[in-house]
Amino acid sequence: MQKHFTSLLALASAASALALSAPDFVAAADPSVRTPVSITPHQQFSSSIGVLGCMINTNRVAYWPTFPDCGASICLQVSYAGRSVNLLHIDQSGGAHDISYDAWKLSLCWTICYKET
Repeated sequence: MQKHFTSLLALASAASALALSAPDFVAAADPSVRTPVSITPHQQFSSSIGVLGCMINTNRVAYWPTFPDCGASICLQVSYAGRSVNLLHIDQSGGAHDISYDAWKLSLCWTICYKET
């Protein structure tokens, strides 16, 4: 349990601190597939799961239709027009792809692509 908690803290730090440039292609779980999704920006979030006991950058969070796990889907990278931002997948949405408004502003577009990092 301690190992997973430490890993979660490291992932949260990485998701909030990194802004890596990504190639123009983006992919989902299968790197050979491009997955454009419609993104909804939000200024406030509430979560039944969240990151209890962790201090995170709430400007870099995502709620995806899939449930987050402690594996590959906890860190997401959204990209558009050569710009990318890393997000921490902290909860499941009701079917929408929701991200923080600040992260959405970086994309300047309603439809962006994502890949699990």
